[in-house]
Amino acid sequence: MTTLSKERDNNVIMRRLLESVNFDLDKYIVATAQKAAENQKLQEEAADIRQTVSQVEFCDMAKNEIRVKWEDLRTLEAEVRRMNALNDDNLIERKRSILLHSYRKLHRFGKDLIDALGNDTRFNTGSLESQRLTLIDDASTFTKEVVRCMESL
Repeated sequence: MTTLSKERDNNVIMRRLLESVNFDLDKYIVATAQKAAENQKLQEEAADIRQTVSQVEFCDMAKNEIRVKWEDLRTLEAEVRRMNALNDDNLIERKRSILLHSYRKLHRFGKDLIDALGNDTRFNTGSLESQRLTLIDDASTFTKEVVRCMESL
């Protein structure tokens, strides 16, 4: 009898041990799926944040570049006025050629910026989208001014 009693005791101990280790597999699967969904959502949010930061940096860079290019354009206009004071026709033609080359580079910058801003159909936030549209207008105005200067040369 003692062997039977020991065996029962061992069985009881084993059952208790199994019950203490036992976990609900369905709950585990559901919890794992929830964590995976949360991770996916966090990854998407992080990607949106990275994209927004990139768009902010792009807008800031574009604003600064347009400002610098406007300064370059004004400098070229001053050079045109100085060119008109030259007396040597050969020198005037060489200066005109150099100025046209510089104007073409500014024109290409304006067109490239418009293309780059137009490639992104929509920025992440309303504020960034408004900045993008304003930058397109600014670049368009700049490009038109460059064309006007080239034609007057």
